[in-house]
Amino acid sequence: MCGISCILALQHSHHKLPDVANLNKPIPGVQTNGDTDHTKLAVELDASLDQIKHRGPDSRGQWISNDKRVGPLIS
Repeated sequence: MCGISCILALQHSHHKLPDVANLNKPIPGVQTNGDTDHTKLAVELDASLDQIKHRGPDSRGQWISNDKRVGPLIS
């Protein structure tokens, strides 16, 4: 497979966007864009890999660190 998929999780307090058009207000139904459950990350990564599977039939896999901060995908 020729492609890379990743999830970038940021805590709302670390966003450095200007307060234009209410960009810094929370998104309804979303508590944070920070650390999340390992299983949820794995499901989201798998779904993102499905989106690029047309690029080739090679292997696919995922790895998420215990602290859920580093998860390189090698395929």
